[in-house]
Amino acid sequence: MVVANPYGSITSVVARVSVRRGPKLGVKWDYNAGNGLPIEFVPIPAGNFDMGSPTPEDGRGPDESVHQVTFKSSFWISNHEVTQSQYEALIGILPNQSVKGANIPIHNLTWKEAANYCTQLEARLTGTLPPGFEIRLPTEAEWEYAARGGVPAVYGFDMSKFKLEEYAVNRRFGDQAIIEVGQHKANDYGVYDAHGNVEEWCYDWYDRRLRSATDPVTFRAGHGRILRGGAWSDDVLDLRVAKRRHAPEDTRSPNRGFRIVAGLAIPK
Repeated sequence: MVVANPYGSITSVVARVSVRRGPKLGVKWDYNAGNGLPIEFVPIPAGNFDMGSPTPEDGRGPDESVHQVTFKSSFWISNHEVTQSQYEALIGILPNQSVKGANIPIHNLTWKEAANYCTQLEARLTGTLPPGFEIRLPTEAEWEYAARGGVPAVYGFDMSKFKLEEYAVNRRFGDQAIIEVGQHKANDYGVYDAHGNVEEWCYDWYDRRLRSATDPVTFRAGHGRILRGGAWSDDVLDLRVAKRRHAPEDTRSPNRGFRIVAGLAIPK
């Protein structure tokens, strides 16, 4: 018997080339400005995917309607959450940290502080990025696309072959606090820690309604900024790739951090 996949499909073309110098679309980019600021960007291919979750999925929220999203260009995303050493090397000072360590994700910062980090990093990259690209927080759609790793499932890996504890940082699997980045498996795009550790700020404002679109981003203010990925202290159903949260952009949480993208510039 053939059973239809309720998660639809993901279509993309991935470049299987790794480079160490210079940003070239579709290949890995290792940026190192010195002074404790190396950042590894992994390429996320142009393509399309079904964003959201199907009706039968456990933990599904009413704001997770399935719709197709298309990306007309590839982009890069940092392979893990921004760490304390990466943040301090650029900004010079850390907000109060509940867990301290160079490779611990920066946390307890506002959306505006995360966005400012992107602005400061982009200033260092003037003339380096491809035309029309910028450093910023990922859009909600970019985050989910990257977190899925090309796999249409509840979590960003083949659940018939692997277990969630191999990828997730969560108290259910023995984690008692935020831990260093990259201690679990990466998905097939090379993205670490998309399930747990710290939940991550995204660029968009929250909108309950989701629609099929190309390179979507929500500008409408009033409902807070999007958060994705869940935290180490959350229920495992809150680590699903389709799970949506939001919070006012000027609020802080000890379980909240961010990662960055180099992608098409968003009109301001």
